[in-house]
Amino acid sequence: MVEKLLILVRHGDAESKGDDYSRKLTDKGIKQVELTASIIKNSGIMPKVVYSSPLVRAVQTAEIIVNNLGLKIEIKKVKELEANRDPNEFLKIIQDEKESPILAVGHDPFMTNLVKNLTGADVDFKKGGIAIIDLETKKLRVLLYPEFCEKSSQSS
Repeated sequence: MVEKLLILVRHGDAESKGDDYSRKLTDKGIKQVELTASIIKNSGIMPKVVYSSPLVRAVQTAEIIVNNLGLKIEIKKVKELEANRDPNEFLKIIQDEKESPILAVGHDPFMTNLVKNLTGADVDFKKGGIAIIDLETKKLRVLLYPEFCEKSSQSS
């Protein structure tokens, strides 16, 4: 059986002012996402398909990851990755996806709810965090937060 992996990334830290749709990543958020991209790159799990919420901070997050991984992939913007959406709406979109791994960039509480829906795990999905889920077995393979990753990269 071929693994079908879903890589979930919550957008990085964003501006606190402005309308929700157009808030951009802060410098801290950009650094979080660059670290997230390097972790994905070092894992060797390279996305074949990329989905993002259409909100600016999520699209920026997806673009940084795609660029830092050197991928030539179109980012598919879907409203089903927005904060208060039902996880089943997004799962319907990817259920027939032939390519894997799938990268999805979105918001909380959606990301937390999606992990719970798929795996049963109660997680606190931090900004810039990564979760990797095996869609066939419904197992949470990885859950990492930027703070942990920063400490790990400083100690090496």
